[in-house]
Formats: sequence, C-alpha cells, structure tokens
Amino acid sequence: MHRFFIALSTAALVSCTHQADVKVSAPLSGEGKPAAPAEVTAELTPTHARLTVRFEADAEQASVAFSALDGLTLTLVPEASPRAYKQGEATQLDVDYTGASGTLVVNVAGTFNGAKKNRVVTFAVGEVKPVSGGTKVTPDNGPGFKALPSGQ
Repeated sequence: MHRFFIALSTAALVSCTHQADVKVSAPLSGEGKPAAPAEVTAELTPTHARLTVRFEADAEQASVAFSALDGLTLTLVPEASPRAYKQGEATQLDVDYTGASGTLVVNVAGTFNGAKKNRVVTFAVGEVKPVSGGTKVTPDNGPGFKALPSGQ
C-alpha cells in the first residue's frame, strides 16, 4: 500500500511538472525580433527603384539606408539625415543601380515609442540566379537544404 501512494504521488508530481514545461508556439512568421513599424514597397525597373516607406507609428531619428547584393551596384542613393516622422506619414525615395540582377536591401531604422528598432526589406532585381554547386543534404527531421562551402 505504501508503494502505491509513492507511485501515485510521483505520477501526480511528474504530471504537474510536465504541464508547466509545455509551451505553445506561434507560427514562425509571428516570432522574432520586434521590427520597426514601417512598411516598405517598391516599383522596380532594370535600373531604377522608387521606394515608398510608410511609417505605422511616430518615429524619431528615423533613417533609410540602402545596399546591394548578388551583382547589383548602387549608382545613385538618396542622402538624408535622420528625422522625425508622424504615424501614417510616407516618404518616397529613388535609387539607381546597375547590374543585370541582384538584391536591393532597404534598412529602416529609428526610435519608435522609445525603443530603437529597424526593419530590413529585400527586393530581387532582374532574375536572381540560384547558386550552383554545394552538397544536397536531406535530414530525417526537417526539410532538405544545400550545404555550400564557405566563401560562396
């Protein structure tokens, strides 16, 4: 009888402890670092991008920076010092670039509700070619991927 009560109390303790350790996870799209409340859209041509940044909250010391990857080269980038934006305010920026294809990177940074935040948005320009080479890896516990040597 004594063993029965020990087993019963152990099972109850394990059950209570186990339930406390269980965490419900949100979809990956809802997780991650809090991003700046700014929406970035772009109208792209082979040599030019017209970007619209709409601020969804008041911003202090907000700036927009540009860079290029994968063969794209920036030729004309707007210069602007950080400034304040009101909620709902939008700004249009024009960027020129060369290269048959690549990736345009837009980084919006500033102070929103007292916290420094940023949002990075990328846009594919032209037809971005997949990287060739590497080894295809197919793990048992997840989706497959291509392992590339360092430096690519």
